[in-house]
Amino acid sequence: MRGRMMILMALPLCLAALFPGKTAGAAGMGMGVEAGGGPAGGGADPSEVLLKQAAAATGQADLVVVVKVTEIAEPKAKEAAEKKEEENPNAGVAIVRIGGMQPAKEKLISAEVSDVLRGDKEAKTVRIKANVMQAGQAEYLVLGLDREFKDPNGNVQRKWRQQYTLPMTLAKGKSSLVFLKVAEEKKDDAGKVVERSYSLLQPVLDGAPEKAVAAVKAAVKQLEEWSNPPKLSAEDEAAVARLIKQLGDNDYAVREAATKALSAKGPAVRALVEAATKSEDPEIKQRAAQVLEAVKPESLKPAADPSSSFPGMGGGIMLQGGAGVVQFKVQVAE
Repeated sequence: MRGRMMILMALPLCLAALFPGKTAGAAGMGMGVEAGGGPAGGGADPSEVLLKQAAAATGQADLVVVVKVTEIAEPKAKEAAEKKEEENPNAGVAIVRIGGMQPAKEKLISAEVSDVLRGDKEAKTVRIKANVMQAGQAEYLVLGLDREFKDPNGNVQRKWRQQYTLPMTLAKGKSSLVFLKVAEEKKDDAGKVVERSYSLLQPVLDGAPEKAVAAVKAAVKQLEEWSNPPKLSAEDEAAVARLIKQLGDNDYAVREAATKALSAKGPAVRALVEAATKSEDPEIKQRAAQVLEAVKPESLKPAADPSSSFPGMGGGIMLQGGAGVVQFKVQVAE
């Protein structure tokens, strides 16, 4: 514990050197954590936390695929120069460790698609842009997670980007289950997409663990039900309308019972409950928002803290300022 306290006490000195005139609590700077540890290895069963992350990533991803890496290369000089002129959410990312700073370099990963779990079923190959950091003999993927804080009415109050690292398990000839977000598209004169590149989301699973694939398929089914909920009969629709009205009842017990009853009905009540979130009655409006959140698929709910899947593997503190992102990798002895 003493070792941990000494490191935390020393952090303000590091911050002062890197961000003159600012401290960890300064306005305009966001905090997050860096995930240590690694993904499930080939053939290993992923943890329950990783399975939840896989389900959550399914909802965020444009494409969920099992791929076999065919090539890993750094961008050509011309392409790299052009990239610097564009806005890059990972620009300036580095891990600060005792002994110096290791910057992340962009690498282009080409891979063949062997199975599409969500997204473009015609995808045969993918081109992935990844930021990779060298730490001794090991390499780490530097990934980003967009976060937002909402008030009880669902209004976004603050947005920030959390940076974290994962061991680089993508290698030529190896297969992985990956969750991809469109990073860039190039179109021809007719507006047709002729080239598309992706960025990685967490997790990156070595191989295609059966449990992880099952978790993704279950999440995809829930997303489909959310997008196209089953149609209610006239009788059921009337019952739901009565329950929504009871959300504003004067009796607290009635309001609670109606909230639970609506939540138990699942995505089928989505349309009626969404309409109720615009009610002039503040109680109905607030409880309808609670019900909507309850029936929403887990994969569409806020992602869990990435560091939670790697207990005991160390952690870090990320600071995000105008000049970019700096992460402090902290290794502590218990």
